[in-house]
Amino acid sequence: MRLFLSIFIMFFTTQLSAEIYSWKDENGVTHFSETKPNKPVNNIKTLSVKKDPESEVVSEKAAERAQPKSEFADDKLSEAFLAGLWVGYSKSTKKKQQWTFKDDGFFSIKQILNEKTDLMYTGQWELDYEDIMLSIAFKAETNNGEKNSGFVSIQNSAEVYEFEKNRILVNFNEEEFWLERN
Repeated sequence: MRLFLSIFIMFFTTQLSAEIYSWKDENGVTHFSETKPNKPVNNIKTLSVKKDPESEVVSEKAAERAQPKSEFADDKLSEAFLAGLWVGYSKSTKKKQQWTFKDDGFFSIKQILNEKTDLMYTGQWELDYEDIMLSIAFKAETNNGEKNSGFVSIQNSAEVYEFEKNRILVNFNEEEFWLERN
């Protein structure tokens, strides 16, 4: 019985844990992945985290998105249309934004709140009709040079109000942002 219980616990815990790799690229952007980067990178950190059973579904969707895509249409909101770097400002507070959507389903959002404070969100994304569904896995805040960061689990969405060839209007955290393709 003890042997069975030991094997069961070992199997169960290996299925619910994973290693996440963290590194900064040459542009200073922090990346997180379940796989090591293909090219040599300095200062790779390995973090052991518990898996959420739903994360397997998210990983499968990310793998689907990693398949080669055809060119996007300028008049159709799609994952291929959104992939890339978008920069803009809040309509009301004029906070600067930098959104990056990657083909592999990962994103980063950098919000510059003022001269000394900015927020960074990273995680996975997918398009659900005209909502960008965000599974935020990591949040970092820099305030007066002091950094505060950590893993979080937040499900959020950014509603796309308008879009055209190189511009989108999104509502994120009850704030509207005009973003332009960079």
